[in-house]
Amino acid sequence: LRSDFFKDPVCLTNKWIVIGGDFNSISRTRRASQLNLLLSQFGLFDCAFREAKGKVRATWRSAQGTAKHLDYVFASQGALVEKAVVQPVGFSDHAQVEIHFPHLNNQFGRGVWKLNTETLKEAEYRQYSRVLVITLMLKILTLNAVNGWEDRKKKKIRGESRAYFLVRLKREWQKGRKLQEELNSLYSQCNKGTVVSLEAISTAKAKLRGYYEQKAKKYLFRAHVEYLQAHETCSSFFFCQIWQRQSQRVLAGIQTQLGRIVPGSGEMLEAVRNYYKFLFSQKPVDELMGTTLLDNIVAQIPKKAQEHLEVPISLKELGDALLSMKLGKVPGRDGLPTEFYRRFWDVVGALLMQVTEEVFHGKIMSDSMREGILTLLEKKGDKTSLDNWRPLQLLCAHYMILARILGRRLKKVMVFLVQGNQSCGRKICWNLQLIRDTLEWVEDRKLPLMLVNLDQNKAFDRVNHAVLWETLRRMGVSEKFVTWLQTLYRKVETRVCVNGRLGRRKLVKCGVRQGCSLSPLLYIVYVEPILERIQKGPGMRGVLVPGSGGHEVKVGAYLDDITLFLSTEGSLPRELSIEKGFAKGTGSMSNKSKNTIQYYRTWRDRTEAIGGLTVMTTPARVLGVQFHKESMVKLNWEERLRKVKEKLGRWQTRSLS
Repeated sequence: LRSDFFKDPVCLTNKWIVIGGDFNSISRTRRASQLNLLLSQFGLFDCAFREAKGKVRATWRSAQGTAKHLDYVFASQGALVEKAVVQPVGFSDHAQVEIHFPHLNNQFGRGVWKLNTETLKEAEYRQYSRVLVITLMLKILTLNAVNGWEDRKKKKIRGESRAYFLVRLKREWQKGRKLQEELNSLYSQCNKGTVVSLEAISTAKAKLRGYYEQKAKKYLFRAHVEYLQAHETCSSFFFCQIWQRQSQRVLAGIQTQLGRIVPGSGEMLEAVRNYYKFLFSQKPVDELMGTTLLDNIVAQIPKKAQEHLEVPISLKELGDALLSMKLGKVPGRDGLPTEFYRRFWDVVGALLMQVTEEVFHGKIMSDSMREGILTLLEKKGDKTSLDNWRPLQLLCAHYMILARILGRRLKKVMVFLVQGNQSCGRKICWNLQLIRDTLEWVEDRKLPLMLVNLDQNKAFDRVNHAVLWETLRRMGVSEKFVTWLQTLYRKVETRVCVNGRLGRRKLVKCGVRQGCSLSPLLYIVYVEPILERIQKGPGMRGVLVPGSGGHEVKVGAYLDDITLFLSTEGSLPRELSIEKGFAKGTGSMSNKSKNTIQYYRTWRDRTEAIGGLTVMTTPARVLGVQFHKESMVKLNWEERLRKVKEKLGRWQTRSLS
């Protein structure tokens, strides 16, 4: 039994892991290394050992008085141990190991309900839902206003679907319980002295394992584990992937604005809410500075392109946008994913068309479209600092369809709005090739160069809406299309989700919604004025492009990552002044910890930290790519190839087709 446990330890949770039991004889066998591997893979620690501050406690004593530590309780590293008790019991020669976890039971909430897309493949559920949707549709389409009724329809579908799933889950649970009872019965007969064939026990075990493997595979598919083939067994390889992925979404403690770390779920939820309450609030700006910055805009959209933006949205366009959306994405508050709308599009398409017309006519979206669920994804650095977590908005599918339609229209005219300095929306490699070629040219011609990397702190979350709409108007975008975009941001709200617990609603007064396909395009437009100001600013000198007739490369950008190529002493102070003006006029904030400067060729020995920028002496790193004259291949490929080989090595243990 102990050997079987270490073959494929199953972990079907994103919560704290707790493993306890009698580990007798493991230290004297090869299973000791398997145990250590298990603890390392899932990040577990010995609870009693830590609570006793390193003192080993005996949990077993023989009649001769020999004492050993054989019984352990292991838990996830983030779990807090309040108390550990080791005490003898009257029914065993082993002691009882009792661990108290203060926050283990209330740390995680239920999260947001979402439809299990696997059930859409079941004929019974499809028929059940189709009848329900048609019934609701006939009722709703007789009304004059359908915007509010759309939310009621979603609530009804959500309630009926949950009831259906509960019945289905109960059947599955009863099936598993029956298999468990059959195995228990066989063991009970053995304990009473009844002869039971080993084949019967093996068969019962195989059935029970098959049941749990099916449950595990369903979990893996819901968790979007890549490269899992249908015939594969659920090995520790996959569950380790799940644990690592889910651990990046779990918060064990949050540092408040006063510097205190709070571990409780309620305190963490309030700390996160206060953090984003400030971040999404309207920031004071210098209107004169903002107007001066917008005066640099020269891009103008042609009249014919304007007409393309204003064409009324059709049912076909809604359907095409739906088909272009990726599957397997987590839905918003309503819990209805893209797959649901695709399956029942012939029924719900007409309703969505009517709701869309009402939304843009009334200039306000329904409650479920306006509300986003803000989840956090770990970046690098201290996990207790919210600066090191990336916010991602879970948005309902109908909102995503409208945003995709407006985004596709806007993308077609971006060539008129954005100059060649911005590579996002085009090809990311353009910016990388520009940096590579510029550095090679400077080295070859022995020219002075300052390579400056600038980054914005929480760039998407600090977008000033008034500045964004005015920027679009200055670029010649029609008022009708700007009004459509404003509708998608009018009275939008968010609720933070921490470890499955939801906070209260908060009105969002600035920022673009991360997780929405329209947001990168809006940010590109938003940051364009500062790029134009840098490129055309007097007194700033870049690198002269050979054969261009006098054109200079001064700036390259990918979203908020801006790279400057400066070749004179006075250029950088002027640029920093422009960036300071952008911050004052829009409410943005420079990420000083990521702002760097690097000197090349005739300036390579310089060490001045102009403007407080960090001087880099290691190879330049932009968008994850390192630049060096002689060892670019080694810097960028050797480590990646090593990781690929390591992963392929792990895959050798899998049964692949």
